[in-house]
Amino acid sequence: MSKGYTSYKLSEDAINFLREIVPPRYPNLPGSPHITYEYGVSDTSIIPEAQEIKILGITDDNNGVQAFVVSIDDNEFKPDGNRFHISWSYDNSKIAPAAFDKNPDPDKRTAKPYRTQHSNGAIRELGFKPFEDPIIITDFKTAFTEVIPNKKKQAKADFQNGSTDSNTDMDNKENHRENHVNETENGENTSKWRPRPL
Repeated sequence: MSKGYTSYKLSEDAINFLREIVPPRYPNLPGSPHITYEYGVSDTSIIPEAQEIKILGITDDNNGVQAFVVSIDDNEFKPDGNRFHISWSYDNSKIAPAAFDKNPDPDKRTAKPYRTQHSNGAIRELGFKPFEDPIIITDFKTAFTEVIPNKKKQAKADFQNGSTDSNTDMDNKENHRENHVNETENGENTSKWRPRPL
């Protein structure tokens, strides 16, 4: 059974509109801006249908990560307790503070190059600057994205467990295969985004 994460994925029109209003500040951009609902779930996991995404404000640590804080049908928090957000831009050439690490144990957090995952930590540590008028988006769809385990880490775990598979791929990359679920009829979402000025 596939493992990955469920999310609300913005349309290209919505993404382009947001980039006009708030240009990405840092050089690295997420490949497909989305709002994660739940991570580490199977491809049969259910994600609630939603009517609108409300972009409430933005977090920027002025060093290497930028993210929107959002609500889904006025719900601001994911099942894991973190805020719903959209990772907007980051700078992988810089080191993020250890406080931004996603490790739930503060004593085990370490400083690493910025990645999208540091959005959670930045929001947790810094909060966010609210927009005077939230931006309303209704042009999105739900999706499941499969996460292929990091093969180098998997090989290390297999070795520690006594496995020595000579065919293990040592490529140190995460591969994603995206499968859209809960889409509208004919696989198209016909709703429109309704922006409000900042």
